[in-house]
Amino acid sequence: MWSLTWFLALITVAVTFIGCYRFTNFFHQNSTVYPTLIATGVTLGYLIFLPYLMFIIGTLALLLPIIYLWQRYTGNPLDQINNVQDKLRDIREKLEKRQKT
Repeated sequence: MWSLTWFLALITVAVTFIGCYRFTNFFHQNSTVYPTLIATGVTLGYLIFLPYLMFIIGTLALLLPIIYLWQRYTGNPLDQINNVQDKLRDIREKLEKRQKT
C-alpha cells in the first residue's frame, strides 16, 4: 500500500510539472529555460503546500455540514448582507437627492 501511495504521489508531481511546462511553453515558445523554471517553481510549491491544502480541504469537509445545519436551524446569517445592501441603497438615494438640489 505504501508503494502505491508513493507511485500516485510521483504521478501527481509528474502531471503537475508536465502540465505547467506545456501551458507555459504555449506562451513562451522560443525559450525552454523559462517554462522549465516556472514548471519547477509550481511543482515545488505544489509539493510544499500540498499537506496544507489537504488539511484545509479536510477541515472544510468536516465543518461545512455543521455550518449548513447551523445556518438552517438558527437563522440565516446571510441576512447581514441584505442589511448592508439596504444601507448602500439608502446612501445612494441620499447622494442622488443631494445631486438634484
